[in-house]
Amino acid sequence: CPPPVKDNPVPKSNFDNLAATGRLFIASAIVRYMAVFQIYFGLSLTFADFYLNTEIVTPSLGLENVGWMAAIIPSASVIASIPLSATGTTPTGKKYGLWMGSSVFLVVAIAAVAMSPSALKDLRWEIAVFYVLLGVGRAVFETTNKAALVDFFPDERAAAAFSNNYAWSGFSPAVAFIIYTYMSQVAMGVLLLIVGALSIVAVARAYAVWYAREEDSRQRKAMIDSLALGNDNGKFEKEEAKKRIGIADDSSVVKDEHVYGEDDEIELGSVAIGAEGVIPVHV
Repeated sequence: CPPPVKDNPVPKSNFDNLAATGRLFIASAIVRYMAVFQIYFGLSLTFADFYLNTEIVTPSLGLENVGWMAAIIPSASVIASIPLSATGTTPTGKKYGLWMGSSVFLVVAIAAVAMSPSALKDLRWEIAVFYVLLGVGRAVFETTNKAALVDFFPDERAAAAFSNNYAWSGFSPAVAFIIYTYMSQVAMGVLLLIVGALSIVAVARAYAVWYAREEDSRQRKAMIDSLALGNDNGKFEKEEAKKRIGIADDSSVVKDEHVYGEDDEIELGSVAIGAEGVIPVHV
C-alpha cells in the first residue's frame, strides 16, 4: 500500500519543487519511461505547428484556412477524451490507450516519410485526417497519460510526477522548433518514427515496473500479516512492523524497484526484509 500522505507534502519554494522533480526523475524508472511518451507528444504537435501549418496547409489552402485546420486538433481532442475516459478505467485500459496515442502519432510520422511535400499539398482538405489523429493523440496525453501518473504515484510524489510531465512535454517543443529548422520533411518523419517506437516500448516498461512494484507491495503486506505478530515475545506489533517495513517517511525518494526505503529493515524471527528482499539474519 502507498505511504501515508504527509500533512504538508508540497514543497515551500520553487527551488524545492525543482529539486523534488529532479530527484524523482533520477530515482523513478517509471518517470523516465513516461517521459519518452511525453517528449513524443511535444515533438508530434510541434511538427504540425512548425511544418504542416506553414509548409503544407498555407500553400495549398491559403493562410486564411490555417486557423480552421489548427482548430481541428483541440476539437478532436475534446471529442476523443469521452471514449478514452470510459476505456481508461483500468491499468490495462490505460496502457493500451497510451499505445494508441503513440500509434496515431506514428501514422503522421509515416506519412511524413512516405509522402512528398507536393503529395501532401495535393490532399488539400483531406489532410484534416492527420489533424484529427494529432487531436486523438493530444487527448491521450491530456487524459490517459495523466490518469496513469495518478496510478503510478498516488502519494505525495504525485506533484513531482506531474512536474516532470509538464517539463518534458514543454521542453520537447522548444527543442523541436530549433532542430526542425535544419531538418527536411523526411528527416522529421524519421525522428518521429524512432521516438514513437521508443515510446511504445517505454510505456510497456513503465507498466512492467509498476506491476512488479504492486506485486512486491502485496507480498510485503502478506509478510507483515503472517510474520509480524509471530516474532519472539511479540517484539513488534503489526502497526510497528508496517512502519519499519514500509515507506514510513521521506528517508529517500523511493525507487520503483523497491516499495520500501533502501535502508528500511525489520527483523522477524530469522529473516530481515529490506531493500534487497528477504535475507537471513542472526537474532
